[in-house]
Amino acid sequence: TSHRVPSNGYAVVHRKRKLRPELLVDVPKAEHAARMKQLRAELTEDELYETEEVVELAYTGDSTISWLDGAGASLALKAKLLVTEATFVCDAIDRAGAASRGHTHLDDICANAERFSEVGALVLTHFSRRYSEADVRDAMTKKLPPALREKTTPLLLASHHR
Repeated sequence: TSHRVPSNGYAVVHRKRKLRPELLVDVPKAEHAARMKQLRAELTEDELYETEEVVELAYTGDSTISWLDGAGASLALKAKLLVTEATFVCDAIDRAGAASRGHTHLDDICANAERFSEVGALVLTHFSRRYSEADVRDAMTKKLPPALREKTTPLLLASHHR
């Protein structure tokens, strides 16, 4: 990720290893064990199994929107749940101003909405204390494209965003 200080993003990936379905086609159930023993003797692990990766959770931490062009973006953008920041939501601080402070503006998220198409759910966090809960919700309603708005939730703390 990209912030004013060194920062990292994280992804929790669940790897599922499954037998390649074509290996037991036309083999009667009663003969599966014998066939598997034979296959294990003849094939490598990679030839026997396919691995499916499911990104359960990704978290960017404090970052500018440039994380989208980083090495981990491909994982994060396939996450069932992605948590990223949107520190600024109003026009008083624009996208460039947010980036110069090491943060993301809601307008950055909107400008890249299509890149979030495979994300299951998006949680936006780290909103500036200058905004009330109503300010954040109103900005999200007005600015986020409908498809992205449907799967986006703001993480708001009542004691923090008054």
